[in-house]
Amino acid sequence: MQKPPLQLKQSLRLLLICTGLISSSNIFAQAKNFEGFDINITTGVTPMRYSSTVENTPNVTVQKDPTNSTPAIASVGYSVAVSDNFVLSGSFNYELFKSKQTSVNIYANGALLPSAGKSQGLQNLEGFSLKVGKVIQASTLVYTKIGTSSAVQYGTNNDGSAFTSSQIKYTIYGIGFRELLTPNVFVLGEIDYNKMTDTSTNKTIGRTSYVIDGYSDGYGLLIGLGYKF
Repeated sequence: MQKPPLQLKQSLRLLLICTGLISSSNIFAQAKNFEGFDINITTGVTPMRYSSTVENTPNVTVQKDPTNSTPAIASVGYSVAVSDNFVLSGSFNYELFKSKQTSVNIYANGALLPSAGKSQGLQNLEGFSLKVGKVIQASTLVYTKIGTSSAVQYGTNNDGSAFTSSQIKYTIYGIGFRELLTPNVFVLGEIDYNKMTDTSTNKTIGRTSYVIDGYSDGYGLLIGLGYKF
């Protein structure tokens, strides 16, 4: 059987190289579909459970109900294609409204303390997040997320007085997807795990001072709509 001439071999090799380059360029073009500035708003459910311990004062206990908030989170971000099919994104996130207050009571020797507790919520919740995404088709991106947020507690004591506390911080881990409906409009969905960084709150009631160490965590489900510039 006659072997193909050298010129034909070189032509076939060049064709294969060009085909590979075009294919790689097309994948990169898919990653480019998600590149640029964007804004979005998300909502959903973010149930959180709470627990606490009280330092140096065993006769003081804290009772706080779980929360089940429905947030409205506005985000401004930027995404860049970092390889053929990977996208790196960063965003600033802000909760538009105060969270729902939940019941909280502090007891000393089994008696309710009138100047502490009753209800608490969060306000001025803001933070940053970083996402690493992979393009699985031209209009679909899946990603993992890590972020941090902070907020100020507010509420009402049992005697009717209002209070605010120092900032508390959360770490957020999540997975999600972004689906382009048009080259600019997209929908998104996320499942997040929110963990409050351990906090210590100093309280003084009468002549008694004590420290409450609080813990809070929970999973959240978010869906949203956005626009890419």
